[in-house]
Amino acid sequence: MSENEEQQSAPGWEAIDARLSELYPGQPAQNYGPLLSRRLGGPDPLDGLSAFKRLVPRPHWNFVTYGFSELYEKSGPDPAVSGHGFELTFRLACAAEEMEPQKWALAFLQDLGRSVIESGHRFTVGDHLDLKGPILPGPDTTIVAVAFTADGDLKRLDGPNGSVDFIQAVGLTADEFLAAKRWNTAGVVEMVARSNPRLITDVRRRSVLENAALKAEVESKALEEGSSTGALFNEATSFQLEKRLLRKSRVLGRLAHAPAKEAAQVLAGRVPFGRSLTLAGAAQSIVFEPADTAQWTVDGEATLRIGLDRSQAVVLSLALGRGPGQFTVPGLEGLRFEVVEDPPEAPAPVAPPPAD
Repeated sequence: MSENEEQQSAPGWEAIDARLSELYPGQPAQNYGPLLSRRLGGPDPLDGLSAFKRLVPRPHWNFVTYGFSELYEKSGPDPAVSGHGFELTFRLACAAEEMEPQKWALAFLQDLGRSVIESGHRFTVGDHLDLKGPILPGPDTTIVAVAFTADGDLKRLDGPNGSVDFIQAVGLTADEFLAAKRWNTAGVVEMVARSNPRLITDVRRRSVLENAALKAEVESKALEEGSSTGALFNEATSFQLEKRLLRKSRVLGRLAHAPAKEAAQVLAGRVPFGRSLTLAGAAQSIVFEPADTAQWTVDGEATLRIGLDRSQAVVLSLALGRGPGQFTVPGLEGLRFEVVEDPPEAPAPVAPPPAD
């Protein structure tokens, strides 16, 4: 905390400290925070981060955030829930002799906080997040996404400002992330935990799906249970409606190649199982819904809704996965899709580490 904030009452902060003292008795935390917190006008969303060094089952740091819940006075509308209702934890592998945590991890957790503030979407158990690149720049980094699961050591805290759940961010490789979308996050995290029960993120670890038996298990489960992913986000997803006076209107849905390929794999596990799938763009969304009769409608200018039966969902999945080009779906008059080449990737911004 800054000098100004140290003079303020922080019962929520103190309650988290007390819980961590129970988990790590006798071990002082290494504490980090911005020079000026967000509540006082600073750019960083989290007021603090604590790190604890552990040597078992392998050397790692356990990071805990302060700032998603209400640390100071109660101001949220729900008396039973503190702020967003959670704080994040993150276990990161390290060398046994490492005395200070890697600063990039502090910046990474601040970036996760920024995504919550900017989107308004709180993280919940079962969520996953595409990092749009390696978690740490470098040719050996394999972690490109994170899953969110209940922290196995830190149970719900009933604090002075309401309840706080501790949610652990777990690094995923590219194929594990795809499996989480095609099947479900909890199942993939459980597979990672079989060989890594503390869910320690090692940025250079090999995918658990290199194990042929686990890969086959994912394929079987995805076919049997479908996908738990209800929405995919890509800024380039859009549609264009053409209204005609004497004939039925036409609409063109447009997706980039990589998001279309991803949508193809998830769609096959949604509509045939009676579940919808939303492709959310920057300003417009395309929603695929199970329907007995094929149809499409446009809600205002923001949402294209497409009703599909099982066979049409399969046909559309195959078409979306083929690559750039235009195509139609049998039974859906006036609807076309266009898959375009992926735009060149902009270099990912590198966030500076928070001040100690």
